[in-house]
Amino acid sequence: MKQTKINIKITSRQIAVSQQVQAKVRADLEAQGMSLSGEEDNTDDTFELSSEGVLYIDDGRVTVEYNESELTGMAGAKTKVSFTRDNPALVTMMREGTVETVMVFEQGRQHICSYLTAYMPFELCVRTYRVVNELLESGFLYLDYTVEVRGARLERNKFTMEIAPRDTELD
Repeated sequence: MKQTKINIKITSRQIAVSQQVQAKVRADLEAQGMSLSGEEDNTDDTFELSSEGVLYIDDGRVTVEYNESELTGMAGAKTKVSFTRDNPALVTMMREGTVETVMVFEQGRQHICSYLTAYMPFELCVRTYRVVNELLESGFLYLDYTVEVRGARLERNKFTMEIAPRDTELD
């Protein structure tokens, strides 16, 4: 197994959806005795995270591993982003720790996943619009996707990861 220490820069833009869609989701959840946190907002939210991590290449599987921070709301979680050399357009993101999930990103497809939080587990549908995976060529990964609960689009995410060897600065 080849292992390289890397610097990672992640930019994530979360695009909130309309109040009308949020109201439908809220009503559906309330009918089941659940509720949204009340912190939902109808504005875009962008954050950047710089971290150290490790790039593993083992028997055709490529994995980038890093620890989440408080900025992402997932402090204490470890994230692994992986794919095979044969199919770099099929990307898996696994989180373990304070939140646990496995999300699958495949352009033009949707995948169902479960998301386990300290409060409750729930099922998500991840619908991927675009995957640009050039991690091994140029150190760049881009994912454009929505996360849905019970068929209602909750938010659209545009996730960018840039990696470089640890002795290289990322702007």
